[in-house]
Amino acid sequence: MERMITVHQVVLELDGRKSDGMAKWARSQTTRWIRSVDAELVQTVTSLMRDYPDLVRQDVKFGADPYLVAWAERIGRGSPSGTLQVFEDEATDPHEPTLVTEERPKAGKVNIPFVCGRRGLACINLERLLELERWSFGENPELAPDNL
Repeated sequence: MERMITVHQVVLELDGRKSDGMAKWARSQTTRWIRSVDAELVQTVTSLMRDYPDLVRQDVKFGADPYLVAWAERIGRGSPSGTLQVFEDEATDPHEPTLVTEERPKAGKVNIPFVCGRRGLACINLERLLELERWSFGENPELAPDNL
């Protein structure tokens, strides 16, 4: 299994934002590490949205957040006690799925870190991912790691 994957809803969400090239790049990666949605994943997303209806704002057409959490649950075990939440200063288990987001835990806000904490899934930011993977881009920031 690949070390880094995401779901097609991320591409749809980026398309909806008319991002500056990120959507174009993401679409070009579809066969490499972007996964399609199936009926089982939709069932998990439906359950997540029932439990956390504020995870996606009502005005967002293609909210990827619940699909990311659902995929992480699919490939990992999750903690039934719902106590695990990982950020900058803690290590992650390389055999468990870890969601990467720039969202931060915020009191009263239902977001990826909040749901991950409740569902027993690890969650880190991009800077921590770069540290854990020991990625360095040096002089040429366009070079990407080959081991995705």
